[in-house]
Amino acid sequence: MSIRISLVYLPVLFFVFFFSSACSDDTAGKDAAGLCVEDEQCPIGQYCQEGICIDGSGQCDETNPCLDGSQCRNGTCVASGQDGGMDGDDGSDGSDADADHGPDIEIISPTQSAGVYQMDFGNVMVGVMVERDVVLENVGDEDLRILDLNFESGTDLDDFSLDQATMDSLPLIVSPGAQATIAVRYDASDATTDHSVLDIISNDPDEALVKIHLLSEFKGEPKVAVSMESLDFGDLALGQNSQPLGFSISNQGSGNAVLSVEDVRLAVIDNEDFDVQVEDVEHQEVQFPVLLNNGDVLDVSVVYHPQIQEQDTDRILIVSDDPNSSSVEVTLTGRGVVGDVTVEPSPVDLGRVRVGASASEDVTITNSGGATVELTGVQLVDASDSWSVDSTDVDLGTLQDSPQVLEPGQLIHAQVQYQASAVGSESATLLVTHTGPSAQVQTALSAQGYIPAHATLDPQPPLVFSDVQWDQGTSTAETRSINIDIGNDGGEPLVISSVHLANSSTEFTWQNEPSSISPSQHQQMSISFTPDSSGSVTDRLYLETNDPDAQYDGVAGRVSIELQANAIDPAMVVIPTGAHDFGQVLMGDTGVFSVTILSASPDPLFVLGIELAGGGSADYSLANLPDLSAPLVGQGTSVTFDVVYAPTDSGPDTGQVVISSSDLGNPLVTIALSGSSPGCPDGWGDCDASVPGCETPLNTLDDCAACDTPCSLPHANPTCETGSCEVLSCVDPWDDCDSNAPGCETDLSSDPEHCLSCDNACFFANANPVCGPSGCQMGSCLDDYWNLDGSTANGCEYHCVFQGDSDEPDELFTDSNCDGIDGDIATAVFVSPLGSDSNSGTMDNPLRHISAGISLANSQGSSQVLVAAGGYSEDSTLVLREGVSVYGGYDPVTWRRESGNVPVVLVASTTGVSASNINTTTVMELIRVQSEDALSAGQSTYGLFASSSDGLVLRSCEFHAGLGGNGSAGNSPSGAADSGTNGTAGQSGC
Repeated sequence: MSIRISLVYLPVLFFVFFFSSACSDDTAGKDAAGLCVEDEQCPIGQYCQEGICIDGSGQCDETNPCLDGSQCRNGTCVASGQDGGMDGDDGSDGSDADADHGPDIEIISPTQSAGVYQMDFGNVMVGVMVERDVVLENVGDEDLRILDLNFESGTDLDDFSLDQATMDSLPLIVSPGAQATIAVRYDASDATTDHSVLDIISNDPDEALVKIHLLSEFKGEPKVAVSMESLDFGDLALGQNSQPLGFSISNQGSGNAVLSVEDVRLAVIDNEDFDVQVEDVEHQEVQFPVLLNNGDVLDVSVVYHPQIQEQDTDRILIVSDDPNSSSVEVTLTGRGVVGDVTVEPSPVDLGRVRVGASASEDVTITNSGGATVELTGVQLVDASDSWSVDSTDVDLGTLQDSPQVLEPGQLIHAQVQYQASAVGSESATLLVTHTGPSAQVQTALSAQGYIPAHATLDPQPPLVFSDVQWDQGTSTAETRSINIDIGNDGGEPLVISSVHLANSSTEFTWQNEPSSISPSQHQQMSISFTPDSSGSVTDRLYLETNDPDAQYDGVAGRVSIELQANAIDPAMVVIPTGAHDFGQVLMGDTGVFSVTILSASPDPLFVLGIELAGGGSADYSLANLPDLSAPLVGQGTSVTFDVVYAPTDSGPDTGQVVISSSDLGNPLVTIALSGSSPGCPDGWGDCDASVPGCETPLNTLDDCAACDTPCSLPHANPTCETGSCEVLSCVDPWDDCDSNAPGCETDLSSDPEHCLSCDNACFFANANPVCGPSGCQMGSCLDDYWNLDGSTANGCEYHCVFQGDSDEPDELFTDSNCDGIDGDIATAVFVSPLGSDSNSGTMDNPLRHISAGISLANSQGSSQVLVAAGGYSEDSTLVLREGVSVYGGYDPVTWRRESGNVPVVLVASTTGVSASNINTTTVMELIRVQSEDALSAGQSTYGLFASSSDGLVLRSCEFHAGLGGNGSAGNSPSGAADSGTNGTAGQSGC
């Protein structure tokens, strides 16, 4: 349902609607639109229902009660439960009884953008009314009441309007699911951009107020243009009025910019020789300022009546808001004369003459004096070939040799003619010579050639909308559109004042309606057809234009576009309907099911496709499919095809046949398929797909358990005697160790889990096992594990995090190079109480004395002397060598280093250890040294004697000096640890 609504301006309704107060008269409590809130605001005998006063079903009072099922409200009977007021519930508190029910307004057009409904009227023309529709729908389940419509805020509110009939119909009731259309009109009164807001007020409990933002814009730049730059009235006798000469003022700007003409006046104020009049296209005198749309024209008419004998000049000033030329001038000239011969009319203006056409004017040449005169010439001067003059009264070509005598008051007729050959203004002078006192009379001639606007259409009508679908069962329809280019191959703007249908068919609509098309331009308009029933529809779309050559049905300027459409309602019926069950079909056999597609309408039906839906059994196929390139024409015509079921295995099969067509209301029909096959007896198969089938035993190596299924197992000799593919024997060196995977999957010659036999797993502690031809072997150690003892029995027994190739002993006893000790076995010199100085000094063959170790390390360039725990006797002072470090703390058997493994060194000398000139790092660590007592009085003893040795590093060492000799205290060198005085033993630790 479509309803057209016009609106008026009630700016305060929304607020009064919600915040009304009681009054003392008959409209107490009502808002500005007369809406009620409670029964008491209505006249006696009416009750308030959703803001409207409604008559009840009879009068009532305390002595005249209502019948059962009714109640007395404000003097009238109302059905019990009928809600009063405007709360939309049970009349108690104004709240919605069920938030899920009630009226619900939804705006269909315009669409919402960024939360705002905006209707754009586009680039309109001043004085041309444009109409746009607001379409709304009630998507609720109760009646929607449009209570009021008004405009709020904005500019030029009077330019937006709604007709009074719509306002008189309020409140408007829109049933659930129905639509309503509100027609908003815009009529620009000036050239400024206008905007406003349309308020739609309803009984929607959640959206009582909907705002539609309205906008109209003006774009481009106006440009003033005049058709003539000057008007020449020629000679005119004093006291006479000339024929009017004129020119046009037009707006030749861009876009829809409007030109404001502020004034058209003479430059000389109160000039009595010229009169100026300005009229619009309807020949009404204009009042300034006046607004001109693009292409609009004003006609300016000037009359010359000379007052004295003289040459007269003036200028007409056209004042406008043209940004580039605010004032344009047209020059006026004429000469007042006194003579015996007069020419009327004078001057002669033939106006606008279409190129290729001609115009003429009859003039009279009169002897206005009191005596006879001779007419000696009537000719054109300063005239192009487009001008000519002739007379039926006298031979104008012989006047010079044979003058025409004119008695007082006598006259002759002449005709001035102009043949327009090009666009533009032309002028000339008619010169009349005679023997009177003035001798000659000049009459100015003017005309303007033009090419009018001319409308073109592409494609040429008729526009044929053939076979557009409408479905009677669902009331749905297709929409088909045709674009038509409207062009202008004329010389002036083509103005289209209106576009309308001859028969006002509701099935034809159009978009992009043009209003003005410049020369050599075109604009595309889209025309659409949406059927509301089947059958042929014709109409004509009229364009009312200023094309002088266009005419239809006696109306000048009317361009007719014939519209032809045919609405069809094809209908498809599939026989049989519903699902089809093939039942049980033996393998090798087939079941066939025939389907007929029937056209149930006289309109052509296209069958678009017949196919099996995806996901169904591959045992179904289609056969004898018809040619679908042509439609089924005529009611009862049909095509047939077959559905074939050929089971390839046992069990149930399902599928679907999908038939698609051009039936708008029934585009798809689906037939469900079902069937099953009992298959073949156990151990037999239908391998050649022939009847009766099941001829092949399924216990051979070529057909094992199923047809064409060979029995082949990896690394095995297979057998299928039991009907399943099994291992008869394995191929050496493979074996079937898991009894799960088909075939012999395990290589006993390389699998560490099954080495040479199943479940014979190889294992080496902290190492990767390897299976080879000879059995299990230990492979590489796991990360951070080392096989230091070279035995595979305990695997990689040593755990160590490798830090680098070098390993200097440190206080944390870290084995940095993972060779088994804190230190570098490969380069160090080893000393042990269990060793011998004749040994090589390796870990397995250590030396016996530390001094021997220092000497060997110094000679072979080693930086480490590693000393095992135990007692050592040195015959002389231990002399440290630069770059040769001595480290204690080692076990004499395992060479593991611990803080408790401290070597004790007894030196048979009063100086235990000496160090001199050691400038590079040289370490002595975890060693205890004891020197012997003094041998003579006054002799000093030293545990350590060091001089000039900045590179010496001592860690966790003890240096004990023997008892010093008796006598006076001696001086000890710097850096020495001595015995002190009075024979007391000294000690130095580090």
